[in-house]
This record gives sequence, structure tokens and C-alpha cells, in this order.
Amino acid sequence: MIVCIIQARMGSTRLPGKVSKLILGKPMLVHQIERVKQSRFVDRVVVATTIKDEDDIIARMAQEAGVECFRGSESDVLDRYYQAAREAQADIVVRVTGDCPLSDPKVIDETIEYFLKNATDVDYASKPSNYPEGLDMEIFSFSTLERAWKEAVKPSEREHVTPYVYNHPEMFRVRAWQSGVEDFSAMHWSVDTPEDFIFVTKIFENLYPQNSVFSKDEVLNLLSEKPELHSINVGGTGYEGYHKSLKEDEQFQQKHDLYERVVGFEPDAIVLISGGIVKEVTQDGVTKYRSTRTDEGDAFGILWGEARVLAVAELAGFFPKAMIIATGAHHPEQAQATVFQNELEQLSILRNRIILEEQSTDTLSQIGETMKIVHERGLRCVVFITNEYHIPRVRAMYEHFETLMQPDAETKRIVNECKLRGVQVQFTAAESILPYRDKKFIEIIDTVKKSPAYLKRVQNEERGTAMVIHGEYGKQGTAREDKLEREV
Repeated sequence: MIVCIIQARMGSTRLPGKVSKLILGKPMLVHQIERVKQSRFVDRVVVATTIKDEDDIIARMAQEAGVECFRGSESDVLDRYYQAAREAQADIVVRVTGDCPLSDPKVIDETIEYFLKNATDVDYASKPSNYPEGLDMEIFSFSTLERAWKEAVKPSEREHVTPYVYNHPEMFRVRAWQSGVEDFSAMHWSVDTPEDFIFVTKIFENLYPQNSVFSKDEVLNLLSEKPELHSINVGGTGYEGYHKSLKEDEQFQQKHDLYERVVGFEPDAIVLISGGIVKEVTQDGVTKYRSTRTDEGDAFGILWGEARVLAVAELAGFFPKAMIIATGAHHPEQAQATVFQNELEQLSILRNRIILEEQSTDTLSQIGETMKIVHERGLRCVVFITNEYHIPRVRAMYEHFETLMQPDAETKRIVNECKLRGVQVQFTAAESILPYRDKKFIEIIDTVKKSPAYLKRVQNEERGTAMVIHGEYGKQGTAREDKLEREV
């Protein structure tokens, strides 16, 4: 099945909401959908937009235009494309962007024919290289998309879908080609600026009344007859977004290397040790749970659980191949792991990266249940994220795990086997990550550490660490009032 996926969102930086702007009384995106639907070879058209509320309008436009809509990540467009293609059961994917209202079904078909004719020798192709920018389309197999989805890391490779493919000719067979002898590649027909929108509107005003699916050649003839139209949006390229991502690649790599030094390795899994959660009831009676913030703790003595969530989200962004393990189930009304999953998703971490560990009841069982997942999946490098005050005790628990009273024999065996297998395990404080996320956390961390509640938490943790080391942990209960730092 050949599926054309049109990516579109309202949040364009240079021209916000451009896909919904009206041309001759009809949204620009709807014009493009109608044109793409005229392709003879495309079996299915899907609009891929984001899960943000502002993009609800795009879902409605797709429905009104009679095509499907898939909603996914805003920033990880490669994942959005992959998930959309998988859901649509695509064998071959045609990629079109929503800022190309002059998309020509004849050019789409010409490119599909070229790809099919050369399928045994080509993994990826785009429109003829001598055609105007703004008629852009790319075509590739689902298997090519899937490999890129699994392996791409850099911002430019995740935000723009195909750079990983054409930047790795040693992996993928990429072929540039031309149609005809004239070169129109310097022409800019996509919509990135207000001037571009005016240019495209003029094209529609001149050609649409006579032929709603006017072709590339008709546009070229019009521009030959009215050369003054060229001056409307002179200087644009349509590729500014990609060039911006290339600059972000360097910044990404610097941050990646920094966090690799902080953690000690590139992790296969990032573990969010259960943080505190509190219950809130909204004015309309809806009950919600969230992580504890800087000025509050919960009944288990967990201060600033939000720091753990933020730090995990930060690391996840720079180690995109790492899975996330969210732990915690001991809250009587709401599994903590689910609360953390929801918060991570709000921080743009895709739900399909998050594994829920919902069996644990305390820190020790969180370590044990996590290591079962590590063992089952054959992971080699794992970092646990928690608050700084918690690090000494949780590290001691892992190091002395097999000698402690509480874990069952099978869990002890699995943890010991992981150690013998050479699994690397690190325990990293959220407070060591957050200042790199935003410098504002330097002052926040300093303030939190000076609070009486934090100082009491440190004392409690020191006693707990000593109990672990001396084999006393778990032999006697701890009163709730001894763990409570502040009322919630």
C-alpha cells in the first residue's frame, strides 16, 4: 500500500497557523489535501499532526477533506511519521509537508513511478532535483523509515524525518534524478513567510478558477507571463528550518557528551525512582495527582519529587534510544508510576518509551523490580534518578541487596546475576542534572537544601543508609511521624 503522509501543525515559528489560512475561502491545507488526493498511485492520504490542543483544528480539516488524521509528537516528527505509517499499514511512504499547497499530483505520480521502476536499486528518492522547491515530496519504503526511526538521534534527524536516510549512503541507496533539461530548482514555492503566502495566493487566484488541480507547468507558464510575481517572495529557500536544526545538532552533541560524563555512560534505561505525589481536587470536583514540588513533601518523606521527573525528561531528550522505567505503586488510590508517565508525556517524552513498574511498594522493591526488567531485556547500562539526599541509601541498597532481609530469593538471584553479567548501574541525583536544563535551578536547589525539611530528610537518610550497611534494614518498622518532613 502506498500511503501519502502530510505533516502539518499550527505552531509554525515564522508564520503561525499558516496551514489554516484561507486561499479563495478554503484553508491552505485543504487545498493541498485535495490536490494530493488526485494522485493515481496513492492509496491512502493521512495528515500527521501533533497531540497539542491547538492542532485540533488540523484534525477537523483532515476530516472535512475526507482523509485520516494521526496525532503524535510535536518535536519528534520522525516518530510521528513512523507511527502514522505503521498504523496505516504502509508498504511505501510518500512524504509531503503541509507548507506546500502547490503540491502537484502529476509530480507525485512521476516520482512514484521512478521509485517503483528502480525499487531493486533505490531505498529513497525525492522529486526531480531540477523542479521548484515547494513541489517537494519524498518516497521510501516502510522498512527504510523503520530503520531510521530506530537509529536516528540528532535533532535534525528527528525533526525532519529523512536526513538520517540521505546522510547515510553506506546504509541506504539514495538516488538523485532529474526530469527534463531545464532547471527550475532556484524557484521558491513553499509557504514559510507572509510574502510566500501572498505569492501562493496570487497563483491560486490566477489558475484555480479555470482548473482546481492546476499543474507545475501551468504555474511556470503563469510566471513566464507575469514575471513580476517572482519578486513577491524573493530570497526565500524553504529550508531554513532544516538549517536551524543542523545548528542544533552541535548543541545537542555537546549536551549529550556532558550528560554522558555526568551519568558515567550512555544508558540503555533511565529509571525514575518513585517520587512523592500529592492529590489535588479541582473546583469542578476532578481528582488529580502530581509530583511533590519544592515547597512540599508527602507522607513518605519524599521532598521535591518533581525534580526526578524533570531530570529524567532532560536525560531522555539527549539519550533518545534509552527506555524510561517509571517505578512505584504503593499509593492506595493512584499508582505512582502512572502519575510519572503522564508528567513525562507532558514533557514531550513519548509514551511508547516508558515502561511502568507498578509492583513495588518501597525503594528496595523498586530496585528489585527494575532489575527484573533489566535482566529480562538484557540491558547493560542503567541509571537510577532520584534526589541527592536519597542517593547514599539507594546505592547502599543495591550494593547490599543480596544480604538484606526483605527481598525474596528469586529477586536476589536476579540482581546477583545482573551484577555477575557486568550490568553497569549508576545512581545520579536529579540536582546534578537540572542546572544544565535551566540555570534557574541553581538558586532553587540552594534554597531547598537550606530548608529544615531537607535537613531532616538528610538525617533520616543517613540513619537509613547505616541500617542498610550494618544489616539492620527491614528488621524494625519506621513510624510514619519519623518519616514525615512536612504536612501536605
